[in-house]
Amino acid sequence: MSQFHISFTDTFEQDTTAMVNLDGELPEHFHIWVWDLYYTSTLHALGEDVAARNLRDTLEGWAGTVVGNILDDEQKFKQEGLLTIDIDLKLNTQPSAEEEANLHEVYSIEVGNDSESGWPDIRVSSSCKRSANRMAYSTIALAQFFLDKNRLFAKELPLHILSMRRFFEEERPCTDDLSRVEAPLYALNKAMKLFQDISESKQVMPH
Repeated sequence: MSQFHISFTDTFEQDTTAMVNLDGELPEHFHIWVWDLYYTSTLHALGEDVAARNLRDTLEGWAGTVVGNILDDEQKFKQEGLLTIDIDLKLNTQPSAEEEANLHEVYSIEVGNDSESGWPDIRVSSSCKRSANRMAYSTIALAQFFLDKNRLFAKELPLHILSMRRFFEEERPCTDDLSRVEAPLYALNKAMKLFQDISESKQVMPH
């Protein structure tokens, strides 16, 4: 279906620039599911590394700040800076030939169809050279890539992050292999239930 490539140079810790590009197309309603799967796969791969804790702290901190604003319009989101997870991270979606030649660390996400569930599944690969910090930031870079393109993703992402935090605390830790799929399912169901409740409450409100 499609493939994402998230790339870093050896100077990432100084220039904080990540390169993200998409080969093919991915419908917007699949963005949140693909990101959830990549997030939990990354947490599982990082294990007990401090980068996993830092990643969770960054995402959960951002989600906790913006979740109360998910019903606001997109313009208010932008005005208050709620669409930016990490103000220091810069995305480059059209690298020059020279920039591409200097890439040393690449994380690839191949998105395919799961014929049974109807939802995409992912296959993750990376270059031989890997650092825990850049692996963690690849998750933030992909989230920011989707936030810049998809209004609905901005409404869903905070709910999914906080729902998965609850799952990791109450059901299974993120290091458990089963969490890689069960945590996204848990988050998806929680978010769908909330939006359904909001929709129903609007329908019964007096005019």
